[in-house]
Amino acid sequence: MKLAQLTTVSFFLLFSSQAISYDTLFDIKGKIQASTCILESSKIKDVNLGHISLSENGFGGQIHSTSEKIDWNITLDCPEGLPVILMPKGTAFSENSTVLALNTSSDTAKGVGVETQYSVNGSNWTTLELNKRNTVVSASKNEGEVTLNFRGYYKQMEKDVFPGTANATLDLEIVYQ
Repeated sequence: MKLAQLTTVSFFLLFSSQAISYDTLFDIKGKIQASTCILESSKIKDVNLGHISLSENGFGGQIHSTSEKIDWNITLDCPEGLPVILMPKGTAFSENSTVLALNTSSDTAKGVGVETQYSVNGSNWTTLELNKRNTVVSASKNEGEVTLNFRGYYKQMEKDVFPGTANATLDLEIVYQ
């Protein structure tokens, strides 16, 4: 009997300890957003601005003169209501936020850069600002193709222009919000 009582008392002492618990709170955050646009055009575009001759009365004759504007475009397939924002990345010409500096090599032209404009409708043109967000389409009106029209041209930035290779690199990052 004493053994049964001792076993029962031991059992209660062993398993009658106070239960301990902790509450844990998880703060789960996230965002559901619209799908992104799909780039239907080539991811790498070669835009040939041509061979430009310097002249006293035309390009090369005065600061801010420009060469002929060369058109190009990219096509996106976007869901309805999605804004299209471009973040053009490149080296600015002497802190000018709209003129792209030429790629440097031993035979690079001097005194010029490349400026790019964009338009959705092909008639209202806006100069692209480098390294800043450019809202091109505030919200696509209908689901489907959105064609972004661009035109690039050389722009004289200094009094004296020296001939040479005039290549530049522009990286257009498409940003979604």
